[in-house]
Amino acid sequence: MSDALLQDSGINLTEDQVTMMFTYIRSKTGMVFAPRLKTWVLKQFEMIYKATKSISPGQFLLDLIGERKPMEAQAFFESLTVHETMFYRDKKYFSFVKDTMLPDLINKNRLKKSLSIWIAAGSSGQEIYSILFTILNNFPELLSWNLNFYSTDISSQIIKKAKDGMYEAHEIQRGLEPADLTKFFIKLNDRNWQIKPEFRSKVTFQTSNLVESFAMLPTFDFISCRNVLIYFDDTTKMDIVKRLGDNLNKGGYLILGQVDYINCKIPPQGVSYKIADGFPYYIKDQA
Repeated sequence: MSDALLQDSGINLTEDQVTMMFTYIRSKTGMVFAPRLKTWVLKQFEMIYKATKSISPGQFLLDLIGERKPMEAQAFFESLTVHETMFYRDKKYFSFVKDTMLPDLINKNRLKKSLSIWIAAGSSGQEIYSILFTILNNFPELLSWNLNFYSTDISSQIIKKAKDGMYEAHEIQRGLEPADLTKFFIKLNDRNWQIKPEFRSKVTFQTSNLVESFAMLPTFDFISCRNVLIYFDDTTKMDIVKRLGDNLNKGGYLILGQVDYINCKIPPQGVSYKIADGFPYYIKDQA
């Protein structure tokens, strides 16, 4: 057992305590961090620790592991996720959604007139709202359908922001078309815009941890889980992708981040790997 103190982050922890911390993070969230990110993770721990009245970093760590500080644990986990996003992020993805995926799903679901979409790890809502805008702008006939939009994230704070649908000017300027701004937003002041309530009400937002069961969620015609699997080891990635596949309706689409397919080359059972115009995706077998 090593007693060497690690002080590069500004707090005193032994190497064994740091190992305990990373094991704890993995057991609760599934996230695995590269060694180069150790100092950054410790900085997040330090930030949460200093906001408490714990007698020492080591005792605070034991309190987290012992589930004696659940609110602080949640704040710590939330601090470890990067919520970088924007409206219509990745033009190739949205072109695929508009030109290939949605027309196919509309054709498949024409009789039952329903469409369900889940953005897993949806951050502050820009992706699900962009999907909603895409549908309203290009497929107005779907307004008479039963539409179900879900967006989840591990962070309760970021879910609140998504529900509020309120964005600052710099967020609005990243990727959003002027026509969408006029059609879907209300200008609150010079710095803030908010999505109109009739559009916000179409989306269900809730907290969800990707390493936990999806049994409480319905099945979907389209699931997006982009730019988040990089946090997990290969075994956890494959488990998440399998369970996402289990929540797909027959003929439904599962889209990951581009880099994620490298580590998920073998699709889940009953799901096929496809490429359309250079864009990779999974689709649930209909048989």
